[in-house]
Amino acid sequence: MYTGMLIPLDGSKTAEKVLPYTRYLAGRLKIPVELLAVIDIAELAAQVSAEKARFIDTMIEDGVRQSKEYLARIAETFPGSRVKCTIDKGRAEDVIIGRGEADRGNADRDGHPRPLGNEPLVIGKHRRKGFAWHSQPASSRKSDR
Repeated sequence: MYTGMLIPLDGSKTAEKVLPYTRYLAGRLKIPVELLAVIDIAELAAQVSAEKARFIDTMIEDGVRQSKEYLARIAETFPGSRVKCTIDKGRAEDVIIGRGEADRGNADRDGHPRPLGNEPLVIGKHRRKGFAWHSQPASSRKSDR
């Protein structure tokens, strides 16, 4: 049985298409939801001209603040569900995969990674219309970047 859902959101309508399904499953299965926003500092820095680079810290702080407000608004749309809002920094794909791998814990006695817990990962993608449902271990999704 599933123990929870990790829902990465970037503020796009494409990513938000997964929310109705997430609400339904969270309510039906009585499992907690974690909403995740990622601040991509490298991408942010690449979009800033050299003369404005001194403002990068302020831009990151603004991004964190806006992400907190955004996730809080989304969390309010999950009545009766336990919702946690998390903001992390780094490349989105690396953060998401890292979160999945962290859930695996230590390797077994033979040195093989333990499989992920029964936690589905739902991701809204820009490469395709709609959303993709991923419940396989995060480490096997590295090729899906």
